Amino acid sequence: MKRNYVIGICIVLMAAIAIACIRFYRHQQEKMNAAEQATTRISLTTGNPFIQTVENKNAAPSSVPKGMVFIPGGTFSMGTDRAWEPLCEMPGVTADATPIHRVYVDAFFMDEHEVTNSEFSTFVKATGYKTVAEQTPTQEEFPDAPPEMLVAGSVVFSPPANPVGLENHLQWWAYVKDANWKHPLGLGSTIIGKENLPVVHIAWEDAVAYAKWAGKRLPTEAEWDFA
Repeated sequence: MKRNYVIGICIVLMAAIAIACIRFYRHQQEKMNAAEQATTRISLTTGNPFIQTVENKNAAPSSVPKGMVFIPGGTFSMGTDRAWEPLCEMPGVTADATPIHRVYVDAFFMDEHEVTNSEFSTFVKATGYKTVAEQTPTQEEFPDAPPEMLVAGSVVFSPPANPVGLENHLQWWAYVKDANWKHPLGLGSTIIGKENLPVVHIAWEDAVAYAKWAGKRLPTEAEWDFA
């Protein structure tokens, strides 16, 4: 009788332990499922949306133009998932780059480095070309500008002496009279000794003119991003 009583107690304890184990297991599963769901939500909302670039299998041609490199092209993730530029006064200026999307580009050649002062100088000597920065703006182009502000020049980086906020980019950029590709910091500055540095103060029209003279073209936005 006593033995049966002990066996009965053991059975009850084992059953209680089994129930406790089952409940503990279910609780852990629920926690794991919740964690997995949370992880899934995070990956969908804040995870890395870029997918690995897949290059074309094109073999490089036997002949590559001098000073250029072969880019095989392929498919890559282009754009942004956040339409906001922190260094601009108006939020949303990058909206045209949304959403992140897959883009395909064919193979192409690209210059191995930016156009240098020396190369641009050769172009100017051959054509007599005047860049946008060397031309005086007109009242028709800028009807609201005071006449005294209509002078040839360009924007020059001028870091402030003290720490400043990042809300207003005009705190470290300044329009300088007579600043152009030959005088990067304005009159008195020169590119002597900087022949192999990239040419600066070049507008889009200037770049197009140089590319046409060189028998080439500007890369598309997608080609530039891919390269």
